[in-house]
Amino acid sequence: MYKKFCIQILFFTIIILMLIAVTTWIVDPFFQYHKPFIDIEFINEIYQNAGIAKNFDYNTIITGSSMTENFKISWFENENQNEKVIKVPYSGGYSENYDKLFKIAFETHEIKKVYFGLDNFYVFIPEADETRTDFPEYLYDKNILNDIQYLLNKDVLLENTIPNIKNYFQHKTIDEDLAYNWNANFIFGKEEMLNEYIRPLKPQKLPNDYYMTNYEGNLNNITKYIEQYPNTEFTIFFPPYSIIDWDIQQGNLEARITVIKRAIEDLLKYENVQLFYFQNVEEIITNLDNYKDYSHYNEDINYYMFECMCKTGKHKINKENYLDEIKKMYNIVINYDYEAIFNNE
Repeated sequence: MYKKFCIQILFFTIIILMLIAVTTWIVDPFFQYHKPFIDIEFINEIYQNAGIAKNFDYNTIITGSSMTENFKISWFENENQNEKVIKVPYSGGYSENYDKLFKIAFETHEIKKVYFGLDNFYVFIPEADETRTDFPEYLYDKNILNDIQYLLNKDVLLENTIPNIKNYFQHKTIDEDLAYNWNANFIFGKEEMLNEYIRPLKPQKLPNDYYMTNYEGNLNNITKYIEQYPNTEFTIFFPPYSIIDWDIQQGNLEARITVIKRAIEDLLKYENVQLFYFQNVEEIITNLDNYKDYSHYNEDINYYMFECMCKTGKHKINKENYLDEIKKMYNIVINYDYEAIFNNE
């Protein structure tokens, strides 16, 4: 009797596990096996981006850090009917994150364009093979055996699979245009920003080459795709942090300028790269009402950058003007009256 009972328990356990795996496979909240059969919430980019890159239909990629999360796919597709776009950002993403993403994308699709927001701190400072913590390697590799971590994952079942099934039966629709978009979730403005900001003591000046240690390896994580796919157009842009961000980093100014200058020079060597520099757009970075904190701007700024990159060409940099644009950035930072911000002037 005991042996029969154990066999029955084992049998029902296997049946239950198979039902869980099949349900997760059908719903596939991380898009690992197919395009969604039902509307799926976009709530965890580091887990969902690999599946989007594998299984969605696209020829154009928008990626970068949280500075790209408020872009809307429709802006780009409406401007160019030949573009089929996915948005696959990584909040605080390192260069290795984009390396893994590009590897999947270029192996599975013919990519026409890439729009890439380059955050110099996140992209160039970490070790070149370092990703964000808790990176789900099993979702990015080709080993189907380790998919058990996805198909029989309790958290995936309870937090992703079942909620999406509920959404389906409740007729809740998901707007892909708002994937990972947080614009409506925050209050923007100078007062809100300063409530969350504690001004640091002026930091000690860093050596000019302080951030160059890991530069080459990190840049190669990006440029190897630029080199391997010369028919793909890479539009790379430097997002506009607020003037408060530069106040925080005043002692690092020359070190930051050094790595930015080097990156621009290296990227301008490629014919399939166009660069846009928004960090010195004074009317944006000094208007703190554009920001929710010292670096994150609202959706209007994303739209302005879209217009520049896809319509007007404003703020595009080249071999002739990049030194002037960097000098402009430097002069804004060193000459700005930071005290006036905190004295409510």
